[in-house]
Amino acid sequence: MLIPWKALAYGEQRVELRPREFKLLELLLRNRGQVMPRAVLQDRIWGIDSDVTDNNLDVHIRLLRKKIMELNGEELIKTMRGLGYYVE
Repeated sequence: MLIPWKALAYGEQRVELRPREFKLLELLLRNRGQVMPRAVLQDRIWGIDSDVTDNNLDVHIRLLRKKIMELNGEELIKTMRGLGYYVE
């Protein structure tokens, strides 16, 4: 069983984030308004020498989006098809 690392709160609600989910959200928020290329996200979250696949990133984004939706009903993380992800 994986132990959550950080929590995300909105009003009275709270959801636990795992380490990579937290790092991914933090990176997207720090670069708000900029499309973060998939390769950059993979390198910064998993490391440049990792064998992570595009599917791993997609799964983490999907789970993170779901957790954010549970809190405020918004889709915070947007997709720029063929390029990467961003937060407005």
